[in-house]
Amino acid sequence: MKEERTGLYDIFESNYVSDRRKQPLIFVNRRLMEFRLSANALAVYIAILSHADRKTARSFPSQDRLGEMVRLSAPTVRIAIRELVERGLLRMERRVKPSGGNTSCLYEILDHPDF
Repeated sequence: MKEERTGLYDIFESNYVSDRRKQPLIFVNRRLMEFRLSANALAVYIAILSHADRKTARSFPSQDRLGEMVRLSAPTVRIAIRELVERGLLRMERRVKPSGGNTSCLYEILDHPDF
């Protein structure tokens, strides 16, 4: 007798979770949990992943946008980004508008040897 699953999520034999609401999902390597990131850094990492291009692993959300997504202040987002860069999970490149003003940073999700 096969057990029927209920709720919004189904867990398949491949260890992936499927959301029945049919919204886009973000997959995070489960080894990331062993990396001992701060909760803020983990939240910001996932927010950056949600914006990343699948082919280039790059995104450029503003720090204000990231803060809105994970309910953190811009200074706290900057601290979390610094942690991700120092841990080798993310590369950040400051960008400047042609007029000389600042614009959002470019983030690149890096392949980490532990993943």
